[in-house]
This record gives sequence, C-alpha cells and structure tokens, in this order.
Amino acid sequence: MKRIACALVVLFLVGASSPARAAYELRLDPIVDGAIVGSFAALELGLPLVAPAPPLLDAPGANPPGGLDGLAPRRFRKGPADASDVVRMTALGLGLAATGIDGLAGDRILTNAVIFAEAWFLASALTDVSKQLVLRPRPYTYTSPNGSPDDVHSFFSGHASSTAVAAFTAARLVDLQNDLPTAARVGLYGGAAALSLGVGSLRVAAGMHFPTDVLAGAAVGAALGIVIPTLHVAKGVSVSLAPSADGGVMAGVGGTF
Repeated sequence: MKRIACALVVLFLVGASSPARAAYELRLDPIVDGAIVGSFAALELGLPLVAPAPPLLDAPGANPPGGLDGLAPRRFRKGPADASDVVRMTALGLGLAATGIDGLAGDRILTNAVIFAEAWFLASALTDVSKQLVLRPRPYTYTSPNGSPDDVHSFFSGHASSTAVAAFTAARLVDLQNDLPTAARVGLYGGAAALSLGVGSLRVAAGMHFPTDVLAGAAVGAALGIVIPTLHVAKGVSVSLAPSADGGVMAGVGGTF
C-alpha cells in the first residue's frame, strides 16, 4: 500500500514540477466566475426549500438493488471506511499541492486557487442536492440501519465526487497551462483516475455505497474537474480597422474561442 501511495504521489506531481512553456493562459472572468458562484449559491440556498425530510429507517430494508449494485456488501465495515477517508484526504492534499506548485511556478497562484475552489464547492453542492433529493438507502441499511438521516444519503457518493474533482481539477490546471510530454499527462490523469477508482472501491467495500453511487459521483467530480478549468482558458480577441474601397472604414473582429 505504501508503494502504491508513493507511486501515485510521483505520478500526480510530475506534471506540476516539469519545467515547460505555458500552453494556455487561464484567466478569471466576471461572467464565468459569476455564473459558477451563482450556481453554487442557488443550489445551496434553494436546497432546504425543496428537499423533503428524510425518512428514519428503524428496520432493515427489503428488496435491495440487484445487477451491478448487487455486488455491494450489506453490512458496514470500518476498515475500508477509514481507508476511504485517507484516500479522500490524500487526493485533496495532492490536488492542492499540484495546484500550488503550478501556481507558484507560473505566477498564477490566485487564478489556480479560485478555479480549484469553484470546482470543489460546486461538486459539493451537487452532491448535497443529489443526496437529499434522491434519498437512496445505503447498502448497510438492508441489514442494520442506524436510524439517522444519513442512512438514505447513498446517491451519489460524496467521497467519490470530492476525490475526483480534487484530482482532475489539479490535473487539468497543470495540463492546460504547460506543454507537457505524454508521460507527464498520463501520470496526471492516470493518478487522478486511480485515486477516484480507489476511493470508490473502498466505499463499496465499506457497505456505504452501491457501485452506481460511486460511478456517478466520480463522473460528476471528473467532469467538473475538466470543465471548470477549461472555461477559464483566455479568449484572445482582436479588433482591426481598415479603409474600404468606397472611402469608409471596415471593422473586423477575430480571436480564439
């Protein structure tokens, strides 16, 4: 386990520490950032108005899901649950480290920090909304529910979404802003995927989530981790003026979008 963890650290940070020219410039934008912050605020402030009161389960459930979700154990296991907490915090630590190293190297620490925070908090808000609206019982409730609201917060996995968004946001930030060799890109995205897969597997083994819970959470986190930094790629716009044949002036606008 220690060797695997060390390998992931090396893979995940290799891109951030690789000296290379900037490939794209990322910028904070009032429209983009306002939309992201507004979406987060709307989700968090609106959730209490629409979320139903969760049922309290005082007896084991009947008819648990089958198919792929039938692979999840129906009891809580502390060992994998504790390990999933470690992997989640490791992903957050690596994400912050890679984002910070890249930011300091390219004098863009504020931009990186804001983008990372936007992706993290938006993933958190979407996770909260899903858990409190879907109200899916966790696997362990089919043998021994706790009688708490958390019993029905299985979909989708917050550990999976937060791990994926931290890892993929950092990977995307480093990738976009540096002309990386293929090996470094494989290391970044491969490390992000490995962390997401690892925490998801542990949450299923712990009896806390079904496989579809962790797959959905990882997909949401990874998507936000890719999309949010990409939305901040600087749009170069140029305006040109030239005389026309009839003695007037022609205006032209060009750029990269």
